[in-house]
Amino acid sequence: MVTVLPSVISHVKASGYRLGAEHARHRVEAPAQPFVTIARQAGAGGVRLAVRLAERLNAELPESGDFRWHAYDRDLVEAVANDHHLSTHLIDSLSQRDQGWLSQVLSALDFDRPGDLRVFRCTAATIRTLALAGRSILVGRGGVLMTRDLPRGVHVWLVAPHEQRVERLAKEQNLTPAKAAARVREIDHARQLFVKRYFPGQVFGPETFGLTLNCTSMSEDQMIGAIYALLAHQPPRQAAAEPGRGE
Repeated sequence: MVTVLPSVISHVKASGYRLGAEHARHRVEAPAQPFVTIARQAGAGGVRLAVRLAERLNAELPESGDFRWHAYDRDLVEAVANDHHLSTHLIDSLSQRDQGWLSQVLSALDFDRPGDLRVFRCTAATIRTLALAGRSILVGRGGVLMTRDLPRGVHVWLVAPHEQRVERLAKEQNLTPAKAAARVREIDHARQLFVKRYFPGQVFGPETFGLTLNCTSMSEDQMIGAIYALLAHQPPRQAAAEPGRGE
């Protein structure tokens, strides 16, 4: 997992996505390369799958290329959001369309603390920028809700029976079965509240995703193969209209 802030800037720049407000007006409003979002039920995994998927995709890219697939989890995105200089730079880089999308989302929200508004705004801008740069794998349910209007995205939902999720979490976090069950309920509840708070009125269910995978009935290799197959059939980005044409 990529865990340093400079990796975000390096990845975005390698994609050719130019940062800075001076480039926002001429921004191409579709990812040049595909991207993936992975949401999951508590205890259904996700981070390891994202890392292994990135490795599989990078294995087929030229070794000399700088623009490679990267997996990003919530911790890294939130770290970017809390870096005021970096996150402001990313927000300023958004196109007029994406600035409008962000304003529309924020206008529907009611924040008790001004700091919450800033963090959410920066987090959304970071996720949006990584998706537009392409070759990003974004882990966390915020990813699909913040990018599903963009083309070239493959949105994945990881599920598993409750018993298997509890067992997996107990093993990963060294918890008793009772504590693991309570933790699964806590995480699922917190994620439901996240959707209700930040995306009121939006549907979050199987129909939100292009691919739903049951982690207990498929191996990790099989899940990677399924996502890979969808990525392989993503249509190419349409060429942007020249200024003054098609208006």
